[in-house]
Amino acid sequence: AACHGDARRFRRGNFQGRAAHRRLVEPRTGDWSRTTPGLGTREFNRNKKGIAIDLKHPDGIALAKRMIATADVVMESFRPGVMTRLGLGYEAVRAINPRIVYCSVSAYGQTGPWKNKPGVDGIVQAVSGMMSVLGRDEEEGHADDEPLKISFPAVDMTGGLLAVQGILLALLARERHGVGQH
Repeated sequence: AACHGDARRFRRGNFQGRAAHRRLVEPRTGDWSRTTPGLGTREFNRNKKGIAIDLKHPDGIALAKRMIATADVVMESFRPGVMTRLGLGYEAVRAINPRIVYCSVSAYGQTGPWKNKPGVDGIVQAVSGMMSVLGRDEEEGHADDEPLKISFPAVDMTGGLLAVQGILLALLARERHGVGQH
């Protein structure tokens, strides 16, 4: 069975391989969405085996590295550089498991001037211009150009779908060439 570690935060990583054996690595307090009503935590974490690991403690890092040794995929959605500072960046993980597929998802990408900015679905909807394209209907008493947020986390959902497509392609490439990738 395929196995991957999931160190993502909130929804961006929720669409990866439902058939795979998955371990959700989250803070000791749990994913913050677990305490927020109406976020569908059960649906999005279906079939995952949860484990709380303190990635700021040496024992936690050692446990994560043992898990990585037998994993197929590592997915994370911290700001760029966080996993490297923890000793779990792609190069460190690849040294443990050369066949690993490592997926990093962040609000503004891994490079560029905005890479370290925090972002959640609503912010990215606004910054991308998505909200301005939708607008509100004048018949509802709103100005025609007033931005409108999509009522579900469209950016997070799309990011998760694109991430799983990239993971699947990387797994296919690994089967052909014998090595993983980031």
